[in-house]
Amino acid sequence: MKKKLKIAVIGSGIAGLGCSWLLAKRFNVDIYEKNGYLGGHSNTQTIKTKLDYKLIKVDTGFIVFNDLNYPNLNSLFKELDVKTIQSNMSFAVSVDNKNFEYGGESFYTLFAQKKNIINLSFWKMLFEILMFYKNVLPDKSKYKSKTIEQYLEIKKYSNTFKYKHLYPMASSIWSTPITQIKKYPFINFIDFFNNHGLLKLFNRPMWKTVVNGSQSYIQKIIKNSSCNVFLKEKVDKVKRYKSGIEIKTNKNKRIYDHVVFACHPDQTLKILDKASDEEISLLSSISYKKNIVYLHSDNSFMPENKKIWSSWNYLERSSENEQKSLMVTYWMNKLQRINTKENIFVTLNPEETPDNEKIYKKIIYEHPVFTKKSIHSANGLLKIQGINNTWYCGAYTGNGFHESGLVSGLNVAEDLSGLSRPWKK
Repeated sequence: MKKKLKIAVIGSGIAGLGCSWLLAKRFNVDIYEKNGYLGGHSNTQTIKTKLDYKLIKVDTGFIVFNDLNYPNLNSLFKELDVKTIQSNMSFAVSVDNKNFEYGGESFYTLFAQKKNIINLSFWKMLFEILMFYKNVLPDKSKYKSKTIEQYLEIKKYSNTFKYKHLYPMASSIWSTPITQIKKYPFINFIDFFNNHGLLKLFNRPMWKTVVNGSQSYIQKIIKNSSCNVFLKEKVDKVKRYKSGIEIKTNKNKRIYDHVVFACHPDQTLKILDKASDEEISLLSSISYKKNIVYLHSDNSFMPENKKIWSSWNYLERSSENEQKSLMVTYWMNKLQRINTKENIFVTLNPEETPDNEKIYKKIIYEHPVFTKKSIHSANGLLKIQGINNTWYCGAYTGNGFHESGLVSGLNVAEDLSGLSRPWKK
């Protein structure tokens, strides 16, 4: 009998897990994870609420998906019998130290702050939203070399539209400050908004969330595969020889036939011994932004007007728009249908720390920063897959979201093993 190949997968986010799950159907697969849990941004926290003492599970990274834009994730969930429920993706903006607020869920929430009715710049913003929806797709080919900032300048969109609607929404979606959002390539920006139904007022995709949190699907992946898992085992060095690939960790040293880097490119560069000039050039061009996340119950990190409280809430405490870090609060009761007396929030990059008595957990995540160069480099990595038995996958190869991560991992597994994902026709 032919000996099974041994594959090392470094990183256990959705890319690494998806890749490992499919590879394990044919090969011996070891997953290395430096943290004490699997899943990366699929990080469910179990907490006991302070008001009604309920034990609840709350997601703090990956939270929602939909059928239209996440077909492979949806198929994987069906394959593993992962239970999901409908979510809510309402969005609110609170800027200028809570003096300018609106919610996008209905006409009522748009004008919940009464002064918006007589605010001409607010009405102009609403008109520009409609114009943006109407014009950007026909403009795609003409302005394909521009950034979103350059396009908005050329078309003379108002600062109110840019800094109190479009940039806050995009900043919230990509967990990226406005300064970086402005550099996003126009064509990629518009493709994402169009594919996710964000360029129309009605018939937007129905969003879902995983019952009992995203760790539920992690458990099902591991249960339905033969992967070996090494938690709290940080890879220090990867050395490639003709006879095999040596993985040296803080605990051990093992030899493999192939290695899959399912970690961030900057992390790959630190541990990959004798990287080629091309690998160095490509991996070093993809950067990440750290985001501090608090799981808490402090109401002060929501809009002043409770009538506009939404699932996603973009907040800005001053009018110095792009100079401030991204600050977004997710209202988890609404997003994950959590039924407690206490409001549970996840806030990214709060300008002040939440009330210490109301903090459940502090977490640091990293999100990819998308520029023309980083997108070009991610595409370049795909062209060197398998050279020296080395493979790369991650959400950074697409739009940064779960579907992109899963697809990149499955693609590597298919190319390496010759297998196909079960739902592929």
